Amino acid sequence: MLNAKIDGIEWESGKVSGVKIDGQFAKAPLIICDPSYVNGLEKTKVTGRVIRAICIMDHPIPNTNNA
Repeated sequence: MLNAKIDGIEWESGKVSGVKIDGQFAKAPLIICDPSYVNGLEKTKVTGRVIRAICIMDHPIPNTNNA
């Protein structure tokens, strides 16, 4: 389902019930995605952003049991 073009979001009783992709339906109680996947939908709300980072450290992180 990653990087697939969403055909639509299915709703039941005012709540999301899943997504439709290439004629297939995937049931989901919650959809978290990049807003570009659902441009133009009136029931969407951006609540944050995702960042990724790699940290190269020369010491262990405290309180992690050297994990």
